[in-house]
Amino acid sequence: MNAKRFLLAVIVLAVVGYLYDWVVHGILLRSIYEQFPELWRTPEPTVSMILTGIVWAIVFCLLYAQYGKARPWGASNGLWFGLWTGLLAGWLPVVYNKLVLANFPAAVYLAWAGGATIGYILLGALLGAVYRE
Repeated sequence: MNAKRFLLAVIVLAVVGYLYDWVVHGILLRSIYEQFPELWRTPEPTVSMILTGIVWAIVFCLLYAQYGKARPWGASNGLWFGLWTGLLAGWLPVVYNKLVLANFPAAVYLAWAGGATIGYILLGALLGAVYRE
């Protein structure tokens, strides 16, 4: 594993992932969230949210480093990795959340799933471009 590239990828993905979430949840979905204020906590990021983003970036990069060992590196490889990860981590939790959480509108679930999947695809392509063995 290329430690310098790995650390660079973790930092880049943590920052870009946080910015992507801010655009999706802070700007694009704001009107939906404002319709149901009783369902949300404070919109300000907490330390645990930031640490979770860093841990996510580390795990995402580790998985990619393992996945890509026998494959050519590059943005297209990362894009495919992001797509499959997005389908797994973007859509499946949404279905689970729909089963356990009450009173959430379907638009919220679809926005979360779509936003997460698109985010994973973009971040996967970025990871493929940044990280190389």
